[in-house]
Amino acid sequence: MIRRVVVLVALLLWSPLAAHAQASPDDLLRRVVDKVIVPGYVNLNAQAFWQDALWKSFCAAPSAPGLALMRDNYQHAADAWSSIELIHYGPIADDFRGERLSFWPERNNAVEKSLKAALAKADDAALAPETFRQGSAALQGLPAMERLLFSEGVSEADFTGSPEGEFRCRLAMAIAANVRAIAGEVRAGWTEGDNAIAKRLAAPEIAGGLKAALATDLLGSYVLLKDKKLDPAMGESAADTRPKMAEGWRSGRSLRAIQLNLETARDILRILAKGMPKKDSTALRNNDTALRVANRLSGDLGALAAGPQRRDLILLRDAADAAGKRAFEEVPLVLGVTVGFNSLDGD
Repeated sequence: MIRRVVVLVALLLWSPLAAHAQASPDDLLRRVVDKVIVPGYVNLNAQAFWQDALWKSFCAAPSAPGLALMRDNYQHAADAWSSIELIHYGPIADDFRGERLSFWPERNNAVEKSLKAALAKADDAALAPETFRQGSAALQGLPAMERLLFSEGVSEADFTGSPEGEFRCRLAMAIAANVRAIAGEVRAGWTEGDNAIAKRLAAPEIAGGLKAALATDLLGSYVLLKDKKLDPAMGESAADTRPKMAEGWRSGRSLRAIQLNLETARDILRILAKGMPKKDSTALRNNDTALRVANRLSGDLGALAAGPQRRDLILLRDAADAAGKRAFEEVPLVLGVTVGFNSLDGD
């Protein structure tokens, strides 16, 4: 009888239930870094590298096919940013790198004003890398690049055939080189050298700070999605839409950015669910609902908000909002941290 009890206890200890024990906060943090954050910045760095290289090739001989290639390449670079933009911790926060890479939401039409001023002055000395990165953040990143490529009426002729066109190309190359430099610095800060964040997760001061920041950034991403990416463009009613308030409306990627934001939040929540007793997350289910709705939509965000599919955008907004509210209950608890504000509060 005793032998049977011992065998039974041994079987229970080695059962699948025991084998899949609840993951610790430190283990969850390591998984998020290894599976989401580092790959995200590696991809951003790769896309920035190709954007830089292709601009040099295009400006050597601008053409209509070349401009089409640059526009397509821009989408890849912007995708890479959208997939990692919810992370505000670490080297992306140093030296205003996040703002310089993507100055959005912009204030007082700052990107347009900075771009027009630079094109009017046509000062090549201002395009030198160290000088350029000390200038207006509104001119240094992807939103300025979007305007150069996608503003109404832009063609390959705008990049050649005159001093103005040739400077426009040199400005685009300066932006691309700056984006590449920022992306490289951020990737290196996470992965290169003894002080790289990914190599110091065993240090309590690193792990503790990153866990709190991860919770804050994830919760803040839902606030950004609702309050900055959806509500301003949707307006209070179908008659009150403001399409040009949408992120990336010139390049037609407003919904695409939201989809990628939600995909990254999903990937993080899936990992964090491993730290829950029942491996279950209401925030994840709400996020999945929002992502399903976003993925079945296509077209211009402003046009959708003014038409019959406005109800789907409302569902998307409400599901994302519900995910954020539930994440506020689940994520800090799983990571063992306390969060009293979000990353958009300005605290």
